[in-house]
Amino acid sequence: MPSNLETLSNMQLGREVTKGTGVAQTTRWIGAAQVTVDSPKFWPRVQNGIMVPRSQRGTIGSQLARIKLDSDLTFEQILYILNMGFVGLTTPSGAGADRTWQFTPSVIADPALNTYTLGYRKTDGTTNWDERITYAFAESWEISAAWGENAKISAELVGRPIEIGTAITGPVTVPSVNFVPAALFKVYIDSTFGALGTTQKLGTVVSFRLTYQSPYQAKFYLDGRTDLSFSSFGLKDADWALEIQTEFTADMLIEQQIADNNPGSLRYVRLEAVGPVLGASNYEIEIDAACEYEVGGFDVDGDRDGNGTCTLKMVGSYDTTNSLGLKIKAVNAMTTLT
Repeated sequence: MPSNLETLSNMQLGREVTKGTGVAQTTRWIGAAQVTVDSPKFWPRVQNGIMVPRSQRGTIGSQLARIKLDSDLTFEQILYILNMGFVGLTTPSGAGADRTWQFTPSVIADPALNTYTLGYRKTDGTTNWDERITYAFAESWEISAAWGENAKISAELVGRPIEIGTAITGPVTVPSVNFVPAALFKVYIDSTFGALGTTQKLGTVVSFRLTYQSPYQAKFYLDGRTDLSFSSFGLKDADWALEIQTEFTADMLIEQQIADNNPGSLRYVRLEAVGPVLGASNYEIEIDAACEYEVGGFDVDGDRDGNGTCTLKMVGSYDTTNSLGLKIKAVNAMTTLT
């Protein structure tokens, strides 16, 4: 009997108008998806004269869907991850072929993330097994890049319980996307906000990994929900971290001295990938962050082709004067996010 074929699986997304109210899916995720059930089970202990710990039938205490999305990074589908896990934004600026999406989350209020309805199809090419998940949002996500491959993006989502057998919306066309080779990225590290994006670290960076913890969390209450799931979302502190893998050069000696001698100083980091020409500008991803070194120093910690390497480990901070924590700009041809 044929079984599910991963290359034929299909994850579709639709932005919800009202959180938790299912909608038709309008686009396809072009990468991989994995859905798991988070439904812990409990067995009551009773004195019934049977020496078996689970002689009474078990019950489920809560239900949650967990979803992992992975993909090579594109100038287009980064918008969905940021929209559900960074700041809600559904329209860009610009009237030409190139549209600018500026994601700058509030650090004093709800960033108004959008939730999504997910349609997930497993299939053997003949028989389909469809599922639907509502109220999905990203608890965390990461963007990484390493020389010799495409940059990557992934996200950890939660949602209401899986609705087994609910048909996905179809057919939804596979979207046209532009992938981001890791080699397009440039890394800048500066000492002042005014100089942000000035000092490129040339001939030293081999990879980076940016991780982000979303301010949204699923909140469970005694609300009489028959699906045993979360009632709503709650806010918490957002946080991020950045690791940059480099070969040890004179530039890294400067950073080492800053981490050692002035550990509380802000480092202004820009990660920038500029792609093909689009309208009056280019496809682009630009990530700006105010960071501090995680610890008061670093040194050579590895080897790359016989050359010493070191890892710059930074944590998120905030420049209150210039209102910079973490912000992300994407330029592509998309005119709206549905």
